Amino acid sequence: MSMKSLRAKTKQIWQPPHFWGFRFCAVLLAILLWFYVMETQNPTTEESYTVPVEMRDLSSRLAIPDTNRQVTIRVQGNSTLMKELSSRKIFAYCDFSDVEAGEATLPVEVELPEGISLVNVLPESMSFTLEAVESEAFPLEVRVAGSPADSYNSLDPILSPEMVTLSGSKNNLSRVSTVFVSADISEFSENYKKNLSVEVLDSNGNNISEMFSFSPSTVNVLIPIVYEQPEKSVAVSPIYDGEPALGYRISRVVVEPATVRAFGDLDELNKLYYVETSKVDVSELKKTTSFTVNLIHGNNVSLSTNMATVVVQIEPEATVTVKKNLVYYENLAEGLLCTMPNLEMEIHLSGADTYISNLDENQVVPFVDMSLISGPGSYTLPIHVNLPANVSLLSCNPAAVEVTVMEYNGEQPEDPSEQEEQDVSEDAVNEESGETEAKPEEDMD
Repeated sequence: MSMKSLRAKTKQIWQPPHFWGFRFCAVLLAILLWFYVMETQNPTTEESYTVPVEMRDLSSRLAIPDTNRQVTIRVQGNSTLMKELSSRKIFAYCDFSDVEAGEATLPVEVELPEGISLVNVLPESMSFTLEAVESEAFPLEVRVAGSPADSYNSLDPILSPEMVTLSGSKNNLSRVSTVFVSADISEFSENYKKNLSVEVLDSNGNNISEMFSFSPSTVNVLIPIVYEQPEKSVAVSPIYDGEPALGYRISRVVVEPATVRAFGDLDELNKLYYVETSKVDVSELKKTTSFTVNLIHGNNVSLSTNMATVVVQIEPEATVTVKKNLVYYENLAEGLLCTMPNLEMEIHLSGADTYISNLDENQVVPFVDMSLISGPGSYTLPIHVNLPANVSLLSCNPAAVEVTVMEYNGEQPEDPSEQEEQDVSEDAVNEESGETEAKPEEDMD
């Protein structure tokens, strides 16, 4: 291209209709102006921060005796970003991936927010002595702070569990002096129940918890808070009214709490054995239902809680027929004996499906009550049935039995059925031998 044509092309850049040259210059000027403003109005600044060093990807089989490491990090950025920066947004760490037990020197890595750049980190690396992890069990203490509300006292704490296993380096384990949890019972007027974190102190009172892993890391602490008046533990008796829907039964009633503490005059407490709930209406229930109810007590007694939860378990009703032989009687007067026929009975029972399906037939015992019999004779008496809990008697067939009562002379009477069998056997023997019993001659006229 000749110089003449190049000049023509250049001239066209600055001429209508596009004015490309002027546009390019405007953009370039805007960029230069932006850099000028940023440097004068929002200049780049530097700042130093001291941050802890994290131990990342450290194997659970290894421990570092000294984990309290810090570094000084110098960073830079524009003044707007630096004003928003704090040490909590800066992370320093050493990567322990694939590091084995023994001596190791690792570089300090730094993570910074976007727009902030690293100037330097001091120190740039750190040396560590890595030890194999060991474990040891320590007894737990409870450090109690504060006092209960007026007129209340605290009893000895109850821990679950009472021992905690600490895992760490052998050197750190040797520094352990106290393993404890802290409980603040200030103004408590009821039992203190909480899961508390485990902490560790050395012999100088320094908290060295971060040097260990714990199993478990939290423990359940119960500190009984009791009223200073005389007290007594009493059962809670659930009261319910009505009947479940047709074809359903109450299989179980559970109340929580099962017992409460009662406070008051000693004479009143001595007469108190249980407290009742307000009535729970179970009418037409077809499924298990929970009720929150009040506890009923006298004016001269106060309770550790005035509310209870009653759970009424409802199940479909089931029936079963049990066949049993009647062989048992009771309450027969002294000097009498009783014989009963060999009677097979059908006993029809009902109850919640859980109890009927798991029924032990050995617990179904029919019997005759002889308490009203005072002398020998034949009597027709009703049959009673002993049943396991939560099972009801629908019917008993037969419902009565005829018994024979005789005086007891020291000898066991023969069973009439056995005597009859013996007579039949003797007749058969006589027929085989040809012997017959002689009949008395009749008088001749």
